[in-house]
Amino acid sequence: MEKKVRSISFDVLEKLCLALNCTPHDLLEWTPDNANQDTEWNVLRALKPKNEALTSGHSLNTMLSCLPIDKLNEISKAVVEIIQKKQ
Repeated sequence: MEKKVRSISFDVLEKLCLALNCTPHDLLEWTPDNANQDTEWNVLRALKPKNEALTSGHSLNTMLSCLPIDKLNEISKAVVEIIQKKQ
């Protein structure tokens, strides 16, 4: 995915976390805009990518490929709900 999401509603985040059985920390990633932001005291460092293999532009595909079909079905249903709410 090339697009960066700038915001996500808490409702959508909650549904994703429930479907994936994870926490928001598992889904969110922080990339500093410049080196000055990437300091030891910056609490956002916990959201920096830890595994380059999962951050090479196709991390969502990598994560989804590891999920069982029942979890993929839950994600699909959540996405359909989100789309329907926007219409």
